[in-house]
Amino acid sequence: MKKHLTNARLFVATVVAICLFIAPTVFGQEKKAAKVDPSSAKAVVTSQADGWRTIQFETTQVTAPDVAVTPDGEWLIFTMLGKLFRLPVKGGEAEQLTFGPYYDNDPAISPDGKLVAFQSDRDGSAGKIFVLTLASKEIRQITREVWADAPNWAPDGQSLVYLQLLRELWNRSVIPFRPQAKVRRVNLAGGEPETVREQGYVFLTFYLPDGRLCWTVWERDATSQRVTTRIEVLGPDGKVAVSERLGHATVVLTLDTYSHVLPSMQRNATDKLEHLLYGGKSAK
Repeated sequence: MKKHLTNARLFVATVVAICLFIAPTVFGQEKKAAKVDPSSAKAVVTSQADGWRTIQFETTQVTAPDVAVTPDGEWLIFTMLGKLFRLPVKGGEAEQLTFGPYYDNDPAISPDGKLVAFQSDRDGSAGKIFVLTLASKEIRQITREVWADAPNWAPDGQSLVYLQLLRELWNRSVIPFRPQAKVRRVNLAGGEPETVREQGYVFLTFYLPDGRLCWTVWERDATSQRVTTRIEVLGPDGKVAVSERLGHATVVLTLDTYSHVLPSMQRNATDKLEHLLYGGKSAK
């Protein structure tokens, strides 16, 4: 496929609100007819000998992009129609980074700003984690298991954590829009991924300033049907501390489920999370 650059102007408002002007570009190839809103875009569809169609168009809007900011605050990596783009924060020209009949999303930028991890179906699967080297545009596959999602870099940039979605356990009567997942970690130098949190309704991973890995867990009480979200923190010893503040209406169920967590460790983690999230007292 021919590579094209995209000219864009981008304005980022509170949280994530994006409006941009895109000059003619090729976002990908598809065998279906393109549907473009004529009020905001002009499309040119070119048929190719291999049966694919190249779509070029202008648009003034991007709907619900995934956005990541480089550590130096100078660049944005965002998604549009299943492709990754790079754009200066100050505005200017946006460069298309990924190409082909694939769907790329969930960009995560490495701490040194040189690599972008993302989810893609470019190996023919439902979704795996890949890493793009920005300087060379080289892309390499990181995970092999099916339905990997939401990559996140470790603070040292040597490993990635991600969610392995378990679609075979998807009970849509409990939560219709998301299957259960495991939290997995893989070293970029090689080796097999390890599971750091077994299956559950895990939605998000993140790191605390001290480098500890955290994730959020969604739960619904079988009796009251109350939906709650808690934060779990992976300690240096491999034990999981649970945030009481974001947990159940009573702490009993949490402690029954996570009885291996020491009370002092749990209290310490809760105090730190309270301080980080709500400006409360810090752990002693």
